[in-house]
Amino acid sequence: MGDFNLPGVDWSVWNIGNHYEAAVLELLDRHSFPQLVNFPTSAANSNVYDLVFTDSSPLISNLVADRKFWNLYSVENRPCSNHLPVSFEIMGEAVSGENSQKRLSFCNADYEGLNKSILESPFIGNCWSKPNVLLCEWYDWLFKLTQEHVPVKTKHRLNVPPWTTSATSHKMKKLKTMKKRQLRNNNVPDKISNLEQDIHDSLVEDQAEYETLLADTRSVSRLFKYFSSLRQANPLPKTFRHGDCIAETPRKQSFLFNNYFQSVYTLDDSHNTTCVIENSDRVCDFDTSGASVVKILGRINVTKSRGPDDIPPAFYRNVPNIAKSLSDIFRKVKETGIFPERWKIGKLKPLFKKGNRMLVENYRPGMLLDIAPKVLERCIFSSLYPSVSKLLPKCQYGFRAKRSTCLQLLEYLNEVYKGVDQPDTVVEAVYLDFSKAFDTISHRILLDKLKAIGQTRSPWKVFSGESPSGYYHIKLKVISKE
Repeated sequence: MGDFNLPGVDWSVWNIGNHYEAAVLELLDRHSFPQLVNFPTSAANSNVYDLVFTDSSPLISNLVADRKFWNLYSVENRPCSNHLPVSFEIMGEAVSGENSQKRLSFCNADYEGLNKSILESPFIGNCWSKPNVLLCEWYDWLFKLTQEHVPVKTKHRLNVPPWTTSATSHKMKKLKTMKKRQLRNNNVPDKISNLEQDIHDSLVEDQAEYETLLADTRSVSRLFKYFSSLRQANPLPKTFRHGDCIAETPRKQSFLFNNYFQSVYTLDDSHNTTCVIENSDRVCDFDTSGASVVKILGRINVTKSRGPDDIPPAFYRNVPNIAKSLSDIFRKVKETGIFPERWKIGKLKPLFKKGNRMLVENYRPGMLLDIAPKVLERCIFSSLYPSVSKLLPKCQYGFRAKRSTCLQLLEYLNEVYKGVDQPDTVVEAVYLDFSKAFDTISHRILLDKLKAIGQTRSPWKVFSGESPSGYYHIKLKVISKE
């Protein structure tokens, strides 16, 4: 916020005055920072000089030109400045502690009322020429609707397993208090060791009873919660190493993972390849109609994890009326060829593969993206795949309909059995594995192949602008690296 002195910009439609102002608007658009002041801040004319930018506009409210504050600092009826002060309120939330967390409870949401509210108050964007700004306006509109129909739920005891009973949890709190007293008195009472053993025995009994309850109820949600707790029971090591670099704090560890994942990822666009694909149907468009989006929303897998916007897949599946606004945004992305920066942000979690857990190279990145851009990708895939599948060889399996890796293994075994049944026949097999194939492949080669089959206009621009400048958050414990 502050005095930016951009008099040539019309902030209601983002009209540009000169080259300097155009560069400023381009920077703000790239980082998805909307401008919130929509009233004159000059006491002499109608210009807007003092501006407020934020990536969390729902937290800012009651923006006004505060003339009372302006008059307060006037001397002998002479104002101290020709700029009107801008006052606003920032909504915040106090953190109650590390063992509790407040978040929207979408499983208890009023989806019927939410669908009705969308019909009564549909999304009306103000800046249809800028997909980044349009997407921020869409999230603001969606955030207000969710605040009305989705309750807030507080999760307690986040750091304890789900099978921990109230009695065992009380013992754990008591142990924590005793250890604090121990630090003050510099003695080690036998009560602490006895209580630790008692807690260990109680946790074993609680887990056995919880597993018995799971077997009797067969609740899917409880099963997933139990499996998730078992994975968290095997935490990451306290120290990571990559070459000669050793990281012990969460912040340094996130930097270490970030540098390693960047070193593996290929950004080489120097390939001068000319792809000539014969007998290919030219595909220069993809369907973003409301009917297509509704069809995709009805097939969303609700068991998938939510992305950085914290909206789960079940929300999109239970709110089909949101398809109209999504379709409008998708159509604008297709027309401009600009993939919104906000949809390039993901949450990255290092996933252990095998070997020494302390070595960074034994982890692979697991990226969590928002659900809305995945719907757009499915729209593109549904239109593109029928033409691309005709160009793929029959021997290629995996990530293809009716050609799974399991089917490939069965056909391979069939050929082996045929060779073994023949007399005086030697069966030989060669296995090849590309190390980090998905990370090291050149995007330029893939884009050239897409252009060769007909993706030459705005769809190709969407593909070429989707991946190069993405952002991600590496989260380890409570520290995150952007």
